[in-house]
Amino acid sequence: MAQKGFLINSAECTGCKACELACKDVHSFEIGPRARIVREVCGGGWTVDEKTGACTPAQVFSYSVSYSCGHCENPACVEVCPTGAHHKDEETGIVSITADDCIGCQSCVKACPYGAPQFVEAKTITEKCDMCAELQAHGEEPACVAICPQRALKIGDIDELIDSVRGPSPLEPPPMRESSIRALRTAIAVALYIMSPFMVILLRSPWGIGAMFLFIAAATGLLIYNSMTKPHYARADDTIVEEFKEWHVKNDRQRDALNAFKGAYWSIVVGIYLFVSFLFGIWSFSWILFIMAAAVENIIKGVVALRR
Repeated sequence: MAQKGFLINSAECTGCKACELACKDVHSFEIGPRARIVREVCGGGWTVDEKTGACTPAQVFSYSVSYSCGHCENPACVEVCPTGAHHKDEETGIVSITADDCIGCQSCVKACPYGAPQFVEAKTITEKCDMCAELQAHGEEPACVAICPQRALKIGDIDELIDSVRGPSPLEPPPMRESSIRALRTAIAVALYIMSPFMVILLRSPWGIGAMFLFIAAATGLLIYNSMTKPHYARADDTIVEEFKEWHVKNDRQRDALNAFKGAYWSIVVGIYLFVSFLFGIWSFSWILFIMAAAVENIIKGVVALRR
């Protein structure tokens, strides 16, 4: 059985609610019930500088979502309807209500987890989206799709709609040889960072400082090259809710990983500073390690930000 469905592109939707108004108009819905609803999804927060009072946005996001009946594969409203007023078309998968058979018991309203069936007190029956089946029978688009000024709302076979937004197929995992090379480059970069201050100690001249900066530059270059050549993996988005959940979890993990990295990184820097300073008594210029470490940290942060 084919299954028709709607696809909303939230990146294009402006939240104008034209689809919501068109739906009410074409179905002559009473005031109150809505077969299509447009909602704004927003989140994030602000950080306030205690000294200046300046506000800075922190992971603020906002987008609009237009949704209606999902015309489920196994609709709960059809299962609980005592009169059979709710029925699912075998050819299109559209779930409709036959008004003459509806007794207004509201069993469907209670059973639907998405709130699609709406009870209309003036008619004592329930109504919902039927994908404008009559308009489609005459070769026209549903009212909500036809009126959308951004063309953000589409209708079609649900499998075809999903395929249209999947994008490229996920990349195969990189071969073991490439993974080994990337790991080797990272190991070399770490070794160069560790060895860089010893150039000053061994050479005890301006050449030593130059060699130290050369080592740091080479190590940073290796890390940047590793980051820029890292394969991307395409993910097939399922729903907006799942996308938001994944975004939230990903940001939490990134924040935890960054905090762990900074703790380990600066512990190593302080350790190198104390070791070199106590062992060789070069307190007069060993402090330069902190300037170099801060520069390297900012470079790494910049590379990570570019990769997001």
